[in-house]
Amino acid sequence: MSAASLVVAPVGALADEPLSVRLEGLAAGERVTLRAETDDLFCVNGDPRRSYDLRRWTSGATFAAAADGSVDLDRDVPLAGDWHAACGSAPLYALRPRDEPRRASPRAPHVLGAVPVPDGYAVRIIAVRADGSELAACCTRRYAVAGTTVRDVAGEGFVARYFSPAPDEPHPAVIVLSGSDGRIEKAQIIASLFAAHGFRALAVCYFGLNGTARFLDRIPLEIVERACAWLSERPEVDARRIGVFGRSKGGELALAAASRIPALACVAANAASPLCYEGLRGSLPSRHASWTWRGTELPCAKIPLAALARTPFVRARRPDSFTAWLYGETLGRVAFDEVRFPLEHISGPVLLTSSVGDEVWPASLHGDLAMGALDAAGFPHVHEHRRYEGGCHTLTVPFQPAPALPAGTDLDAWAAATQAAWHDTLSFFEEHL
Repeated sequence: MSAASLVVAPVGALADEPLSVRLEGLAAGERVTLRAETDDLFCVNGDPRRSYDLRRWTSGATFAAAADGSVDLDRDVPLAGDWHAACGSAPLYALRPRDEPRRASPRAPHVLGAVPVPDGYAVRIIAVRADGSELAACCTRRYAVAGTTVRDVAGEGFVARYFSPAPDEPHPAVIVLSGSDGRIEKAQIIASLFAAHGFRALAVCYFGLNGTARFLDRIPLEIVERACAWLSERPEVDARRIGVFGRSKGGELALAAASRIPALACVAANAASPLCYEGLRGSLPSRHASWTWRGTELPCAKIPLAALARTPFVRARRPDSFTAWLYGETLGRVAFDEVRFPLEHISGPVLLTSSVGDEVWPASLHGDLAMGALDAAGFPHVHEHRRYEGGCHTLTVPFQPAPALPAGTDLDAWAAATQAAWHDTLSFFEEHL
């Protein structure tokens, strides 16, 4: 067969940068199977406690070479495989764990210092031709840039991990709050990428590690207030330009905190809620507010007992979206203005991002309600709700695999929505911090 070449670029890049994959020198119409492999990937879209598994992740698709003997993943749609759109980054977001863990997953550490800081992962791209011969290339996907310092913060009234890029002159900063998984594994990946884009970034754990609450129940908003004060005292941080980013329940926390902490210059919240729902004790509702302020529980929306009683039946019929039904039932039975946060007190611009098809809770309706409250109050700052078709509740860092997407989700549409949401979030902070 003719000599062929496989070009993967960039060879080293941030995990949120697009990938290009191209084959040349094939025969016109030649079938070729392209496969991606990586070991021991930390999955930002999975259960953080499973991030300690050791397993192989793979993806693959088959293509037919164009008349000029090339296959270009940004141009060509696969004939068959794990993705179905023309996208150079598809081998990355289509990765799935294909085997059982190679060792028993150790218990996730409960001490901040024992939680590892992943710096990235290597991906091997393999092209298998019709005669069985193979071409291979490797690329590295990084979560951080060279020169970023990492520091653990404890004993300051909060638990966090701080990512600070060079140089040392004052930079804007972002506080990062992850969702109901708790802990810090996901928040630190997001914070590391914010740092790679020039922000000081502080990943804050608000429950699940030693020194924090055990459950997502009655969490003090003062955690964010202390984190903001800590950042403002650092010489490499511009204290006038501190923002907050949260996803899911962390987005709810971000909006609650920004409504009460004037030092926060802006807020971006992904798949968030502008009202206080009750907390969680494990997977069960706590019957108390998720958040407190100055020692008092915030007014909250509690899941109706009648809805809880019906949950097993609804879950049996719609296992991927029963919580969306449950939160929808809750939202429909409360007076929104009695449980919403005082969003009009936020000190600066607000960006909300959501998937129209969020399967966990009605995130797009949440965003619309928030915008309505801000409009009604004559909120003087920029405020925008961006909705993305084809996505789901997982809508954070692009080009990362999501092995537990809801049944029926279009993988490629989800990936495009995630890329757009992340780009819009970065652009928002670049403009407003």
